[in-house]
Amino acid sequence: MYLPDTLKILLEELFAGKKAGVKVASIGQTIMQATRPRVLLAPLQFGLGVQLYHHFASRFLIDSLHHHGFCCSYQEVQRFEHNAAQSHGTDIPNLTTEFVQYGADNVDHNIRTLDGHGTFHGMGMIAAVTPETRSDWPILRAKVTSLDVAIVGRVQIRYHKEEGRGMSAVTYQKLFNLKAQNCYENLDVLWKTSIMLGSPRPAWSGMMQFVHQGNHPGKASVMFLPIIDMNPSDT
Repeated sequence: MYLPDTLKILLEELFAGKKAGVKVASIGQTIMQATRPRVLLAPLQFGLGVQLYHHFASRFLIDSLHHHGFCCSYQEVQRFEHNAAQSHGTDIPNLTTEFVQYGADNVDHNIRTLDGHGTFHGMGMIAAVTPETRSDWPILRAKVTSLDVAIVGRVQIRYHKEEGRGMSAVTYQKLFNLKAQNCYENLDVLWKTSIMLGSPRPAWSGMMQFVHQGNHPGKASVMFLPIIDMNPSDT
């Protein structure tokens, strides 16, 4: 629990209950952080500050708890965010059997201002990997500026240059009208009309599990890619 044995024994004698371990670890790390603020960075205080920032993005809330000794400072959370962004960059781990789908959409901020300045119109990107993949890497605690993050997270733009006559030289073969029978075309109608039979029936998710076979790959993991600071029509 990141505590010296003597402090751990003392707190275990003070707190009672089956779930007293979390209280012992939290208050113990709070005492250690308060006594040596420039030497230690307690895991629970640091993790609580990052969690509060992700859920509420409130500097007032983090600093208020920090002054009471329950979490790290807002500056420490910002340092972690900058270091994490720089260490991740635009790299995606090597994938062999996973399915990766990229998505991009417009990002607008202050599209109209009084003086016409301070507007932003770009494109944000994500990569959805199925099945879910997790990658852990150490994040160094260094002094990183916003410029360093912008340089690492920059996406190289390559413009397409049409060669030759382009589409004018492409010829198409005759298309045949192919029809495929869809076995599940009326599945939703069957499920809706089955309520008139009077017998118990599963919900829609249970119906899908009943008629389909095979293993479900599970939920996907979403990786956030850098935002391109350009008009989406030009990227």
